[in-house]
Amino acid sequence: MSNKFFSRKNAPVIALVSVSLAIVIALVSVLTVFLVKSGKDKGGSSSNGNSDISGNNSSTQGEDNGLLNKGSYEKVPYVPMPTGLNGKTLSESEMLSKYRGYTDWRIYTIRTTKDEIKPAAGGTAYYLSNRGSSRNDGSSPEKAFKNLNDLGKIKSKLKAGDVIYLERGSIFRGQLVADVEGVTYAAYGEGKKPTIYASPGNAAERGEWKQTKENKNIYRYSIAFKDDIGTIVFNEGEKHAIKCIIRTEADGKTYNNTTGKEFETYADLDENLHFYHDYSGSGALYLYCKGGNPADLFDSIEFNVKKHIISVKADNIHIDNLCLKYGGAHGIAGGTRSGLTVTNCEFQWIGGSIQAEGIFGRNYATRYGNAVEIYGGCNGYKISNCYFNQVYDAATTFQYSTDGSSDKVMQNVDISDNVMENCNYSFEYFLSGGLETTSYMKDIKIKNNLMWYAGYGLCEQRPDKTQDAHIKSWNHTNARQGTFQITDNLFAIARNDLVQSNARTGSHSPDYSNNTYIQFKGGNLGTSRDATLKVEFGNMVAQMLLDMLGDAEPTIVYVKK
Repeated sequence: MSNKFFSRKNAPVIALVSVSLAIVIALVSVLTVFLVKSGKDKGGSSSNGNSDISGNNSSTQGEDNGLLNKGSYEKVPYVPMPTGLNGKTLSESEMLSKYRGYTDWRIYTIRTTKDEIKPAAGGTAYYLSNRGSSRNDGSSPEKAFKNLNDLGKIKSKLKAGDVIYLERGSIFRGQLVADVEGVTYAAYGEGKKPTIYASPGNAAERGEWKQTKENKNIYRYSIAFKDDIGTIVFNEGEKHAIKCIIRTEADGKTYNNTTGKEFETYADLDENLHFYHDYSGSGALYLYCKGGNPADLFDSIEFNVKKHIISVKADNIHIDNLCLKYGGAHGIAGGTRSGLTVTNCEFQWIGGSIQAEGIFGRNYATRYGNAVEIYGGCNGYKISNCYFNQVYDAATTFQYSTDGSSDKVMQNVDISDNVMENCNYSFEYFLSGGLETTSYMKDIKIKNNLMWYAGYGLCEQRPDKTQDAHIKSWNHTNARQGTFQITDNLFAIARNDLVQSNARTGSHSPDYSNNTYIQFKGGNLGTSRDATLKVEFGNMVAQMLLDMLGDAEPTIVYVKK
């Protein structure tokens, strides 16, 4: 600009321009402050805050106890596992400062694991991306399919050795059925792991929440669901809702099995972020929400819909570097299968939906949901370098109940180098039947897993609040042949038992070695081999670990409440 413009003759113009610019800048500043404040107020907190809304009692375990999950995609520095603490008594904050850093670093390494999966010789690669199109053939990143349903177009072509790649940063909604033997599902591209949501959409943007006439704090969602909703997750896990399950007594009276209060209809909801789903009738979903319309309070609202996110219906399936979220049934579910491998994956907010009404002699519905499950026999079952958080039942499990008419063998199992937290059971296993049957477990390895907070988080709303444990076997026969090793794991904090490895005879229990046990002093270690004696986490715990589990060199850390 010419210096002539700044002459005295143009001074009035310059002054007017300056004032105008000042006004504009001031308005932009005010607007920015307003938007930032609005962003923080929506949902009651900033994006990383934990502020409550009108006394909500449905916070995650981290909010309740200050034990936050800090692992993220942001770089986390390496912190080694502490040493020299055997027999020490620590406060919760001391325990966290020493042990949590290594766990958070491990979560970070899981979340940032690089892609190394290639098609086998003669195999074909197919691609899915949010940037793709259903008109494409999926043959390259430039010709990627757009959604999971598009995979139906290549089902007849799929063969062992093929790889289906999902683009990082993409979110796919729906369910995946792995029903062609030898196919691998993996990631490509840059950024966060590709994610599959069973939730059909963000209910802060999709559908409407309408006040009911019975109560201004109860909102009905405009879209009905015939598949049961296990829970509702707000702002990607900042909060979650508590499900109302109706219990019917012999006199015909009905109660909310969660709160114990009399309950007949959605109009009886009276606690913040509690919900009722009429899945067997109208499909309507009702949420008690103080402070305003849920869509105004939260940026994201996702539903745990009663679906298996991935159903495994073939052998030798490999699932790598995917993130699975918001499924009301299982994350990955398979029956009797060989060669199921799950590596470098992330599972969050799994389970909570109703499995069935009136089973196990109960007068209320039973809920369920495991992150990775094999129900039946298996030969080759590997879960490695995965992160599990907020699972209603078990992070990992193989299990089967039989009357003896169908024998099962569970062998060559390797569950290693994972992080499990806020799950009712970190690892669950059981096999019923007599010791003389041909049903047995063989060559099982559970190693180098970091297990935190059994019984906390999503599973706190379970009616059976005394069943959680990092290792859970129930009181089945659990017949064993060959090795069953549980070694070099961290068992940190459980509401109930740290470990429960029962069998009909002690020789069929797993062999424990070199594990670290952290529990509240005076809390529970677990049950004896025949499940008849509850053992306290007290001064004699080292001897009990040797007597019960055979762990001769454990690390024991007491935590003061």
